Amino acid sequence: MKGRWIICVMSYEIDGKEIPKGRMEYSYARFPVNRLWRLATAEEIETKKCHKGNYYNLKNV
Repeated sequence: MKGRWIICVMSYEIDGKEIPKGRMEYSYARFPVNRLWRLATAEEIETKKCHKGNYYNLKNV
């Protein structure tokens, strides 16, 4: 199954855990599940960075 990189465009909290703006995840869903996430561009995917096991990119967010 082929997935896609998605990126968080607005910070939010879920069950006391903060999801910061710019966080990236690899998802197998066809589209992001809500308006807080969008598909990452090819440039964002190439320049993503890793910090403590989490990927992020703040370039276009």
